[in-house]
Amino acid sequence: SGFEEDVLLYHDIGYDRQKNRITYPVFTREGELIAVVGRRPTSEFGKYVPYTERELVSLGVDHPPKYEKGLVFWREDKFFQTNSCHDRREPVILVEGFKAALWLVQAGYNNVMALMGTHLTDAHLSTLQTLGKTVILCLDGDPPGVKSTVKTCYKLNEHCRVLTCNYPGGALQPDDIQDMALLHDMIKKPITITKYKKLNSKILKETKNGKRKQ
Repeated sequence: SGFEEDVLLYHDIGYDRQKNRITYPVFTREGELIAVVGRRPTSEFGKYVPYTERELVSLGVDHPPKYEKGLVFWREDKFFQTNSCHDRREPVILVEGFKAALWLVQAGYNNVMALMGTHLTDAHLSTLQTLGKTVILCLDGDPPGVKSTVKTCYKLNEHCRVLTCNYPGGALQPDDIQDMALLHDMIKKPITITKYKKLNSKILKETKNGKRKQ
């Protein structure tokens, strides 16, 4: 997978042999387990699927609450345990998905949380407002991700300072970048939404006109 064992263990990433799924636990800020999301190791099986209440009980989770992925960020519990959480000079890096977050943690960035999807909810916004930090967006670089980045930037701009990352060399997400020097350069030199829109003007225009196939 390219991920170091200690990073996977720290995030309680597991493997369900019975269902052949890699498992990603989801915790509240206080550390309460509220969901387990699974995905088959091979990409042809597609999306991440939350475990049902019955499946969670079989895993030993007593009285699992109803899971709504828009209520928390993934890694919210880990982020709020870091010293940088309370330092407003330290930005929060917001990515899309489990693997993107894990890759940045492995690269040394503990100030990262992940959307489980592309939609920023009011609950997410409330968390970011509470932090009062600069937000660095690192959402996917495919057409839906570019469109979501612009939309999310404008939504966040009303409440906090927001910058974004533009992927080098055709990469579409952080874990596509194997060259750590390129990854660090991207994170350390985020850009404004104005520059991001200019760099991605062709994608945005084609997406708006419905010419690009998803």
